[in-house]
Amino acid sequence: MYSNLFCVLFTFVSLFFDLVSAQSVLKVSGNKVEDANGDLLMLKGVNLGGWLVTENWMCGITDTVNSDRFAYNSLESRFSPLEVQTLINTWQDNWIQSSDLDSIKSMGFNFVRVPFGWRNLQDSNGDWLLNQNGLQDFSRFDWIVDQAAQRDMYVLFDYHVWLKQDSSYNSISDVNYVKAHTCSIWKTLANHFNGNAAVLGYDILNEPTGSFDNHVAQMIYDTIRSVDANHIISLEWIAPDTTRWKNVIYQDHYYGLSYPILAQNQQYFFDNYVPQIAQHQDLNVPFYVGELHGFSSDSSLRWSLDQYCLEDVHWSPWTYKTVNMGGWGMLGVNPINVKVNVWTDSYATILDKWSQLSAISNLYEISNIKEIWKEATPCLNYNQISEISFTDFEIFPNPVKDELHFAANANYLGQEYEICNVLGMKIDAGYIDSAFPIIPTFQLNKGFYFFKVNSKSVSFWKD
Repeated sequence: MYSNLFCVLFTFVSLFFDLVSAQSVLKVSGNKVEDANGDLLMLKGVNLGGWLVTENWMCGITDTVNSDRFAYNSLESRFSPLEVQTLINTWQDNWIQSSDLDSIKSMGFNFVRVPFGWRNLQDSNGDWLLNQNGLQDFSRFDWIVDQAAQRDMYVLFDYHVWLKQDSSYNSISDVNYVKAHTCSIWKTLANHFNGNAAVLGYDILNEPTGSFDNHVAQMIYDTIRSVDANHIISLEWIAPDTTRWKNVIYQDHYYGLSYPILAQNQQYFFDNYVPQIAQHQDLNVPFYVGELHGFSSDSSLRWSLDQYCLEDVHWSPWTYKTVNMGGWGMLGVNPINVKVNVWTDSYATILDKWSQLSAISNLYEISNIKEIWKEATPCLNYNQISEISFTDFEIFPNPVKDELHFAANANYLGQEYEICNVLGMKIDAGYIDSAFPIIPTFQLNKGFYFFKVNSKSVSFWKD
């Protein structure tokens, strides 16, 4: 009898803690994300590119045989398994350290997007990597989650390199055993982190090709949900669907604002990004720009971040750290002491140079880029939303040509309005003299502006 009672109590306690754990993870609410307390959270993170998945172009790696993300293959063809693992450990130990998480936290970011590949969990034969206890080795994944949790931050795991991607860059939709392998990876990872409140969620495929009826995304979604019903799932390059998937955020990558002139980038943003953002807003689902970078000008970067702020778009720049790639990162590494050719350099040379990836003497900040991102993060705090949320007056049409129409309740009668450019400079001003005033805009140059009344403001495009 006592044993039965113990089993019942144990089951009840287990269910209780499972429930508490499930309730503590982040979740989607409309087009917002809620934290464990039910407070709204704007996701403002940074990618840890190059850490678990090396990319030659940004990591100071030359490989004359294998393609950009597959220097691992070159190492394995030249060195013993123990030597390869020592090199990989040296890279990962030095590319991202706890001090980097301190820096990321100090800039106001609240999560990190962590690209990973199947080789971070399995060997070349598809056997799971094991730790000293003979269990599946999640040590790198557990470390970053623990580091984030210590700083009240979150981790979004991004499946960046899947099986056979070295022979077919981003194709997965028509290869059954690759799909099965991908589902196996995700089932194992999601089961491991089920209920972990420091995990933001799972970015199931990075920049994938499409599949008929999105069946690949559906397979992975169903697989994850079979072991983890509560964590957020991120879907890339997929039109929003409010019936098939729940507790998801939709993601795209914005690298198009590369013109040297701000006005050109503004036009590109309006033509290409605004319709996509509006589509997600209309369906009341979250939209997340998972990758973007410093573009070709500081003004374009600042301006675009203001637009995301105004439109409740979540984001995470690519990337935190690079080897001498300028505005692509916030932290640079001097290539003189760390750059290697994985096909010709000796084991000792590679080991020595990769040991220097974290040396203070080899690091330098991209100060202008870092400052821009640091300035942008406070804007997205919901406790400041009164400054940027405007549901009690409207302006139309948007875009506007010669006349802007204003509609609001009677409380706005007699109030002064301002029209400001993206730098905050006042271009025009006047008073709300009726319930539906018409405000001339023919004198404005083409571009984005802000219409401000008191502490409230809304953006519009002058065509």
